[in-house]
Amino acid sequence: MTIESNIPNAIDQQSEFRPGSPIPARETPWHAFITAFVIAICVYWVLIPIWPNINTHILGDPETDAIRGMWGLDHIRRSLLPPQTPIWSNLVNFPSGAIFLPLPWTSGLLLAPFGAVFGATIGWNIGIALLLWALGMSTAWMVQTITKSWASGLLLGSFMVVQPLLLHAIGDGTPEHIALWTMPLFLGAAWKSIQERQGSSRRGSLEVLRGFMESPGMLGRVSGGLRGFMGFVGMVILSCL
Repeated sequence: MTIESNIPNAIDQQSEFRPGSPIPARETPWHAFITAFVIAICVYWVLIPIWPNINTHILGDPETDAIRGMWGLDHIRRSLLPPQTPIWSNLVNFPSGAIFLPLPWTSGLLLAPFGAVFGATIGWNIGIALLLWALGMSTAWMVQTITKSWASGLLLGSFMVVQPLLLHAIGDGTPEHIALWTMPLFLGAAWKSIQERQGSSRRGSLEVLRGFMESPGMLGRVSGGLRGFMGFVGMVILSCL
């Protein structure tokens, strides 16, 4: 046996006991910041007609639910003051006799400070822009969680922001059809739980809380409520594995 024939075996023996050098991470916090900034530019471009008239006009087409949507978000803000509550209010009466607050419930609570500071009109316009950005950014995070690439997340997050169905929902004045930012977070968290295969009581607790906050928005329709309930139960089980 020659010396040359022994060289591969020697290399294999050395590599078996030599620890591999870690691969440097290609993703940095700057990638996430750049993704958030570019998606914000996309949202600005999509809604560009409203910015010069942000305090005098509202997003939405004439003779649609835009006025109702703006009123709904503003009413959720007003429900934070006693004697009303964020769960139900006797001031809704739309349709007649209704006491539950309008949708989207969780997003409406998070957007309440903007309505309190800027008023109903500006609060509505800023709220729609933030909901659109949150959906794009949460989609980008979900894709990055699966592919480990912020570039892929940026691509699909940008596509999500400009898709025609969302633009139709904006024109129709239905924020509950835009406030879908929790679903990519839900799917991304499910993927991380499956990949890690580790029990995490903190993640399980957070998912339980997030599921309860999301459920009022998912229960707008029977089918949506069923899907939300099944997904919520599945996420709790995955978080406890």
